[in-house]
Amino acid sequence: MKAWIGRNEDGTLYLNFFKPYKQDGEWLIKAQDYFLQLDESHFNLDFSNVKWEDDEPTEIELHIVDQALNNCIDGYLTKDKNNAVHFHTFKPNKFKNRWGNEIDWNILEISQSECPNIDFRQLNWKDDKPLYVHLELSYKN
Repeated sequence: MKAWIGRNEDGTLYLNFFKPYKQDGEWLIKAQDYFLQLDESHFNLDFSNVKWEDDEPTEIELHIVDQALNNCIDGYLTKDKNNAVHFHTFKPNKFKNRWGNEIDWNILEISQSECPNIDFRQLNWKDDKPLYVHLELSYKN
């Protein structure tokens, strides 16, 4: 899965699931797009080359893996009533018609082709718990 990282003028590093644009000291996204603030100390990746002065955000790769590695963000997979699979960065609760939480902007719809090592058939709307997984970050080769 493609994603982008960018450093705001104040030094904050963000992971964006859709390509952001630069404006007023920040890398911005459309309102319906998804992002996460990154704590650089949690990763074994060198982010020092990501600077506010960059003209473009840095493209990276994301892979959902079943075993935690050094450069992972923990998350959860759920399947909704329409069989769409979503990655949540916060543990979601099951509501009447959907999985969600109070921080709904950190939900990303994903496809089986983006996660070949996870069998989406194991996910079901009727499940009582989301599937705990890890999202691994790596620089694009």
